[in-house]
Amino acid sequence: MDGGETAKQCILREAEEEINIKIEPEDIKVTHVMHCCEPDREYIDVYLKADKWRGEITNKEPEKCDEIKWYSIDKLPDNVVPKVRNALYNAQNGIFYSEFGWQN
Repeated sequence: MDGGETAKQCILREAEEEINIKIEPEDIKVTHVMHCCEPDREYIDVYLKADKWRGEITNKEPEKCDEIKWYSIDKLPDNVVPKVRNALYNAQNGIFYSEFGWQN
């Protein structure tokens, strides 16, 4: 987020800047919230989903991303970041909130 924008405003902007699609605000829904802890910071990730958009998905930032490819949720590549894999599993299974990186 650039600051001064909501999570929805951020995803609308990023979708257009990074993958060349336009999403309507009403087509976005929150699927998961994750409270994360790393040694030097604590933060909250908000996972959003859009089932509809306009435009053709294109990698507009090849210097940051090698490729954009669709995968089945059951056959994700091995290199998916563990906290993202966890969030995707939770969202798929209706678990709205989770925590990652916390010591018990």
